[in-house]
Amino acid sequence: MERPLKVQKREQGTQLKKCRVPLNVQKTEQNIQQLEKHRIPLTLYCQCIEYIGRNLQMVDSFFGFPDLVAADIFQKSEKLGKFDRNSDGNNSLRNLQLFCNEYPENVLVGLDLSYSYLALNYWLEHFLSFNRLHSLDVSNCFLGDDHEILSHIAHLKW
Repeated sequence: MERPLKVQKREQGTQLKKCRVPLNVQKTEQNIQQLEKHRIPLTLYCQCIEYIGRNLQMVDSFFGFPDLVAADIFQKSEKLGKFDRNSDGNNSLRNLQLFCNEYPENVLVGLDLSYSYLALNYWLEHFLSFNRLHSLDVSNCFLGDDHEILSHIAHLKW
């Protein structure tokens, strides 16, 4: 009868060792955030928005997408840096044009570039994608008569 008791004690000791390993994990902010992520499952909608946002290079057009869904995809893509000039594969201009072509009124309606000559020249290709601007301020940018954005301003659709 003593022998089965010793086996039970060994099993209990083994179980305690298994339980102690997760308890020794340091509770840092990063570990807590990872644990919280795993506790709450993402909805299928959120997973789809995340997938599309991460893989914008595979999207041909947003034709037929509701405005609200496209807005969520746009926000997610922006958080992922898909519109940065130094983004993966440098598809930032193409990614921006996907939204500008389908939702021109919703992407950007006003732009203030006053005193921003360097930003204007650096992001010029991107600014030319916005063809439905209602207001554009390029004052004090010291633009010459031959600057490319002036011809774009003449062709804006109000």
